[in-house]
This record gives sequence, structure tokens and C-alpha cells, in this order.
Amino acid sequence: MRMPLARVSILSVCVVALSAAPARGQSPTLTSVPLVLVTSSFHPADGQPPAPVETMTLSIYREKTGGVPLWHERQMVAVNPDGRFTLLIGSTRPEGLPLDLFASGEPRWLAVHVERPGEGEAGRVLLASEPALRASDAKTLGARPASAHVPASTNNFVSKFISSPAAVMNTDVGAGAAENVPAAKTGDAPMKGAAEAGSAVSQEEMLSTIKRLAMRVEELENKLDKGTTNATPSVAQENAVKEADSTPSVAVKAVKEDAVGQGTINPVATATNTNVGAKAPPNPTGAASAEAAPATKQDLSWTKGAFKVELFGRAQLDVIYNSTRPLAPGTPFLLLPKFPGGFTNPTIDINARQSMVGVLFTGPKIGSFQTGGRISAVFFDPTVVADRNGFLLQQSYGELFNDQWRFAAGLQFDVFAPGLPTLLPFSYLGGSGSPGNCIRGQIRVERFVNMGSDSQLTLQGALSEPRNSVITPGVLLDEDNGKPNVEGRIAFGLGKAAPIGLLRQRPIEVGVSGLVGQLRRTAPPTDPPRRVVSDVWGAAVDFRVNLASRYGFMGEVYAGQALGNYNGGILQSLDAETWRAIRSKGGFVEGYVYLTRYLHSHTGFGLDDPNNNDLTVATAQTYNSTFYSNLLWDLGGETKAFRIGLEFTYRQTDYKQGSLSNKGFGVQPQFRWTF
Repeated sequence: MRMPLARVSILSVCVVALSAAPARGQSPTLTSVPLVLVTSSFHPADGQPPAPVETMTLSIYREKTGGVPLWHERQMVAVNPDGRFTLLIGSTRPEGLPLDLFASGEPRWLAVHVERPGEGEAGRVLLASEPALRASDAKTLGARPASAHVPASTNNFVSKFISSPAAVMNTDVGAGAAENVPAAKTGDAPMKGAAEAGSAVSQEEMLSTIKRLAMRVEELENKLDKGTTNATPSVAQENAVKEADSTPSVAVKAVKEDAVGQGTINPVATATNTNVGAKAPPNPTGAASAEAAPATKQDLSWTKGAFKVELFGRAQLDVIYNSTRPLAPGTPFLLLPKFPGGFTNPTIDINARQSMVGVLFTGPKIGSFQTGGRISAVFFDPTVVADRNGFLLQQSYGELFNDQWRFAAGLQFDVFAPGLPTLLPFSYLGGSGSPGNCIRGQIRVERFVNMGSDSQLTLQGALSEPRNSVITPGVLLDEDNGKPNVEGRIAFGLGKAAPIGLLRQRPIEVGVSGLVGQLRRTAPPTDPPRRVVSDVWGAAVDFRVNLASRYGFMGEVYAGQALGNYNGGILQSLDAETWRAIRSKGGFVEGYVYLTRYLHSHTGFGLDDPNNNDLTVATAQTYNSTFYSNLLWDLGGETKAFRIGLEFTYRQTDYKQGSLSNKGFGVQPQFRWTF
């Protein structure tokens, strides 16, 4: 089934003939290179922000639906934070868009496919027949307005066709205009027609203007190839601007300003947990926004042929105060038993271990699949609970994906119980209501099924390492039993992706996940021979509901046994004495409100509640809960380049021996810079 049409909205399509100017006195007949100028917007199907540079396949079809493409090309397209982009179809070919595609006089249909997981082809848009492309009928196609050829179901698609070079800039822009032409650069003020300025635009002026547009496209392509961010115009651009000074029309001036004053290219977006490249939705309050324009980031990507490497990361400082000593001061999973003698034991930890470095990479296509992957790491000791710096790989995987499938292998987060509350510590609610999200080697397959224009079904399955890459307390003697764990999840998203804060998400998402596996515990050689093999299993339901683009709630509930390696059961898998698998249940719920697009607050509660009958030693944890409330301020506009956060927590940890139970509060400021 095709993806919802709202994901790629084609705002305007202009047929432009780029030509060399004729000598004075010669016939105005030109040798043209036809290109199609498309201004569109893209909103990812998964509700995440678009990347500042997306790979798109542009195809021309004979049929409105189905069929085999008559022609296609692949482009790397710069996308604005709000999803808008502009491209020239045919710009990768020296001959441009071949006119023989239209020689039969039959209609031709344009399809745009963004190459990222879960994305399909947008609704096709009618281009034209050869006579229309040759400007014999510039304002109508077959005696009908261009808009009449757009399918009735695509109400948000507005297609405009302009065919002759002399008409490209000689068209008013705005409400009521018969044909709209996008400004030379997305986000610029609209260009007014030269006729409105009181003088006709000569053919030479138009050719000079179109020539400058072509050089602008070439300059952008060079930037993407070389990773250049210097906004200084090239020598060719400067010469072209000097030529334009002798024929100063309003249209030429607009393109001149674009050629000289273009900004830097945005960086490549990263995964959600790095908060890079977040998309700017419309103001959720409906009122005019008083926020400053977003800061422009540096382009940190390099391209060589079909290969592309993109650098991302963050520098972050956390100041974590707890009135009662947690395990550990920098990652407060739970509270340690009361200190003998009743002494107070507050702690403070100031560290930058959540700082991150990472690389995204894409490669050539293999059949219909795009290749890619990710490597990222933080600066924790591999045990995480040790209060010292280190280097911890978070993700390291390669993938193949298209609009229906994704295959990935490497170090990834769990498929089981993926719900992640919004907390500031690296521990989140691990051991306190939020299992899953552990780091482990994994082979994963995902299937994306569109259930209609406003809903999607996602199926996920994985074979994973039974022991996670982080050593948790009490499981040092545990090992796998020679078999991988099996994880699976079914998720359903309902409704069109809508803005909430700086994100775009479906209003309702619900997922059901589970896992099965085994753990083996063997006595050391110094003890009497003993071995126990225990079954590991878990089931979880995760959910999220957004209300009125400003409010919402999310949560997760789970039950299972031997889930210490999945951050469940207060990090306990097997009892220390009986070696019996510990059964547990728990979950969390969180409510959130976006006061503005950049200022939001999250309040929630989570708990883990192991079965007391499965615990025998006095120091076993029988209950662990966390209440939290925070306020997060994303500075730098839509780029979310900077964040200041403040969080208050209240924790309670109960032990089998009641006198050891403990409780206390915590305060954590956080400062983050993302690149």
C-alpha cells in the first residue's frame, strides 16, 4: 500500500529551459536543456524530524499508479528544518530531462521517493505532454488548468506549470495568482514579476537569471560533495552578478541576492536521542511566534560517489545531587541501604559522561535497498555503575532498508519494551519501571505495513545476545546457555503525524512486545558443583497519546522473570541463594506539556516490584520507585543546538530486611550543546 500523501507535498512544479543566450540579431530560437523545478515539503512517516540532507529518487511514469518508471534519477537534496526543499529534476544529467519521454503526447507522472525506512512513494503528480513542455500551452494543459489534473484526493497538492523561459519570472506570487513560482531559495521573500515593476523583462534578462539559477544549483552540489560551508560566492557567481547589474530587474535582483547570500548547509540529522535536526512544526498555540530565527549549524558530512559519512555528537554536563547515596552517584538506578548508625550520606556527581560522538553513513543501493549504518559512543565506564570515565559503544550497526523492510545487524537497543521516559540521567528509569533500551548485539528485521493514509503497522523481530553489554549488579556469575534470545514487537500508529513541540508524531501509538531466552548460572570451581538453567521471558505494552498538539501522556507496563539484563526486576535476574529466576512486574506513566515549542515539562512515576517470595537474602531489593518532574528549554530555535534542563526526583528503595529500606530526593541541572 502506498504511503500517506501528506508525507511529501508538492507545492509547485515549474518546467524551466536552461539555455545559452543568442547573439544579438539572431533568431530567438534556443537550444534548451529542460529541467523541472520542484518546491515540496517532506514529513517522515515515523514522526521524526527530516534530515537536513535526504536521498530522493525521482521517477517519471506513464501511469498514474503502478507501472515501470520510464526514467529516473537519484539526488541528495537539502531539506529545511520545517521539511521544505527545492530541487531540479534532470540536474544530474547533462541532457536534462529528455523530451523524448513526452514525444507520444501522452501525460507523464512524477513520483518522489525519499529513501529512508518506512517511506513509500508519494501520490504522483501530472507533469505534462511534450507540447506543454515546449511552451505551446503555458497556462493550461489540454485546455484545462494544471490544477484540474491533480487527483481530487490530494487536496494538499498544488501543481503549477510554467513552460517558457520568458514566463518563469513574469508571474505574480501570492494569493489569487494564476501560477505561483517559488522564490529562488526556500524561505526567501517571494519574487515579484518584472511587469509589476513597470517594465517588461527581456529575453536576455531571463536567460541571465536562469543561468544564475543553474550556477546556484551547481554551487550547492559542490558544497555537498566537498563538505564546504563557506558562503563566499564563486568567481563564476561574482561575474554573473556583475553582468546582472547592467540589466537590473526585480527578478534578477532576487536571484543575485540568493547567489551571494546563501547560508550554510544544515548538518545531517541524527537519531532521536541525540536531539539533532529536530523539525520545526507550526506554532502549536496558533498564535504568532515570538521566537528568534533558528541558528544555522555547520555541515559535518562528506560525500564520495555513492558513499556518505556524517558526523554528529554532543557536549554535555550533568550535575547530580542526591540526599541519599544511590547506585551509582552518576547513574541513580536505586538507593543503597541505610548507612549503619543512621548517618546521612548525600552525594554530588559532576560529569560529562553523557557527551557523545557518532557517525552516520550511507552507501550504494543493493537492488531496491539502501545501505547505511551508525556508530555512536558515550564516555561511561563499560560497567556504567562504576563512577569513572570510560568509552562505551551505544550503537554500532549496518542496515539495509526500503519503504517496506529494514534489516540490521550489530550493537542496537532492545526490541522488547522500547518505551523511554523523558529523564535527564543516563539511567532513565532502569530498575524503576522501564525495562528494555539496553545495549546488546542483535540481528533485526522490521516490516512496515501501511494500513491506510493515516495509520501504519510495524512488525519487529530480533535474535539478540542474552547478556547485555553493560554489567549489572548481582549477575556476574550468569552466562548465556548457548542460544540467542528472541525478541518481537507489533506496533500500531494511528492518525497523521502532527507537530508537538519540535517533533512530529502520530497522535496515538501502541505497541506489544515480548522476549524468550535462557540464563545459566554455574558455581565457581572453589564451591560444590552446581548449575541452574533458568527461563527468561517478558511481555510489555507501550503507549503514547498526544492531545491538542501541546499535551500528552505515555507509559509502559511489563511482567516477566529473570529480567535483570533488561533493566527489569530492579536489575535482579536470579536469587543469590536459590538461583531461582526472580519474577517481577512494573511500569511507568508520564504526562507532558509543551508550554512553547522550545519549553516543555515532563512529570512521571515508575516502579519495579519483584515477587517477594522469589527473594531470600536480606539485601535483595523488593521495591524501587521514582517520581520525577523536569523543565527543559531547547535553545537555538528549531535546531535544538542547546538545551538547559532542571529535574527533581524522589526515590524509594525497599529491601528484604525492612530496616535497610531507604528514600531520598535528588536535583539535577543539565547543560547540553549538540552538533
